[in-house]
Amino acid sequence: MIAKVALSTPRSAEAVFDAWTNEAAIRLWMPLALQAMGLSGQLTAIRTHPVPGGDFLFADSRAEGEARHFGRYMEIDRARRLSFTWYTDEGDVESTSLVCLDLKTTHETRGESVTWLSLEHMMDAEWKDYVEQTELGWRRLLEASCVDTTALRV
Repeated sequence: MIAKVALSTPRSAEAVFDAWTNEAAIRLWMPLALQAMGLSGQLTAIRTHPVPGGDFLFADSRAEGEARHFGRYMEIDRARRLSFTWYTDEGDVESTSLVCLDLKTTHETRGESVTWLSLEHMMDAEWKDYVEQTELGWRRLLEASCVDTTALRV
């Protein structure tokens, strides 16, 4: 099963890519995405080691307890491609769930740059009933990662 999301942003590919790999940036935009999904947006842990084979943890507080999302970076090509595994059980390091985020900057006729984002989440067939929900979640995350968080910095 594959969940797919595509969108464009005036933000540079470098800025969006860095938003996904920099802990301080993630702490600024991820609450926005969680709130857009109807959640509190209260982060409990963010950890990234953005090198091939490095791991990450994104955790937030929810009504049913802490939601923890883990993964391992598979491919890192700054401002072009980021791929990583995605799982919710820390012991599931052999997860076959793979997320690929591709970024491409184009120059529009008015001379303005636009970055096109394409995300695909390949997951086991057992999750087929959650593809639409998964796409919505990734869309919220992509949209929030494109926000200029300069004004949010303390």
